[in-house]
Amino acid sequence: MELLFVYRFCGLGGVETSILNKLDALNALGVDGHVVFGEFYGSGGAALAHDPRVTMGLERGRVLALLNAGFDAISVVDHPGFVDLLDEWNVTARVLFETHASLLAALAGFHVNLNHPRVAAIVVPSHYNKRLVEASLQTPKQVVVIPNPLNERFHPHAPRALEGIPLAPGGADSAVGGTP
Repeated sequence: MELLFVYRFCGLGGVETSILNKLDALNALGVDGHVVFGEFYGSGGAALAHDPRVTMGLERGRVLALLNAGFDAISVVDHPGFVDLLDEWNVTARVLFETHASLLAALAGFHVNLNHPRVAAIVVPSHYNKRLVEASLQTPKQVVVIPNPLNERFHPHAPRALEGIPLAPGGADSAVGGTP
């Protein structure tokens, strides 16, 4: 299986590093992954651009060439306008919409295309985000929680250190071993 992530920015933030960690985790399961980052957002993204699994820029020709590589699924991360482009370009791969948005004021903008017919499912990083999605729109789409992976190479003590720390109001989530 081949999976493409699309994210409109390229900084050295949490979303970008979580995508690269997902690529590592998926590769260990035999899934080939690639990511298209849009514009640089600060200077940190320059380091990510050297990864061979990364394509920089959302120019039409570059993206269409990549999309024609035959990905089985495309995970569009907080970039609702890209869903419309996939529809316009008649891309046949399964489309997932991944949203990390948790700022209530921003939800409407990020969630504008969650009910788009091309979106097969919605992916969120926590049960807190799942509740936000379900509260902000009525959707028959499945909302799936896939926690952001931690790269133990960089954070060898993180799983033990994060155990039991609540990540959402009410403590329903924890970083490790949270409530499903």
